[in-house]
Amino acid sequence: TRLVYKMVKDNKTMQFLKSKGYKFIHFSSGWGPTNSNRLADYDINTSGSLGNEFLLVLYQTTMLYAFEYYLGLVRSNERKRRLETFSQLGKLDNIEGPKFVFAHIMSPHPPYLFGKNGEFLPDPLIKLKGAIWGQKQNYLNQLIYLNSKVETMINEIFKKSKIPPIILIQSDHGPASTYVDSINGDNWDSNWVKPTNTMLQERTGILNAFYLPSMENYFLYDSISPVNTFRLIFKLYFNADLELLNDKTYFSNEIRHYEFIDINDK
Repeated sequence: TRLVYKMVKDNKTMQFLKSKGYKFIHFSSGWGPTNSNRLADYDINTSGSLGNEFLLVLYQTTMLYAFEYYLGLVRSNERKRRLETFSQLGKLDNIEGPKFVFAHIMSPHPPYLFGKNGEFLPDPLIKLKGAIWGQKQNYLNQLIYLNSKVETMINEIFKKSKIPPIILIQSDHGPASTYVDSINGDNWDSNWVKPTNTMLQERTGILNAFYLPSMENYFLYDSISPVNTFRLIFKLYFNADLELLNDKTYFSNEIRHYEFIDINDK
């Protein structure tokens, strides 16, 4: 994974925009390759004492985790990260010049940290995958609250922007509730060796929203996939000589990371 992590950090989108005079502003996510980026002009850390996914998992192997229900250390830390990211994303107008801002927010993905009104949930289960996806109501409630935070953030960005910004809101994968419905949810890795078509459809369906100022909507099309997100934007706004690629979806599991399977016929 070291090579892939390097490709994520030193990505071509960032390289292209920095060559055009853009500052690169990166927010910590708590997850592997997007937790920090030394190539950023501003690498903003919004975490507390448990700063990444590794420490979160390690914490669950200690005696302290037995008191998580009462202490709420992980939940408080991860709530803080998400809320501070939303808050600071709307306050970047003090940085002069064109900016490429990247924030990977690890929600509404589990763990479930917010009720539908933002309340602190008492459930101490801090897991990222497996049967926790079966808690559909917790997922929906967290999604409802986070949608409100996204709307507030976007309104603040619009209000403070002298030049209308390009805004992309894109998820990296869909949920996995059908997987939990049909198979033993705790046996995550082996169950995804042969996923059902329903599992694939849910997991690969994503939110992909664009705000493209001064451009007509007809440049967008329903089947656009992430491979063409920045190709389209760079063609429209920078006259970049980039052709759009075929919008295809590939699948690989956590046992064979680099065995990519074309699943478009599924």
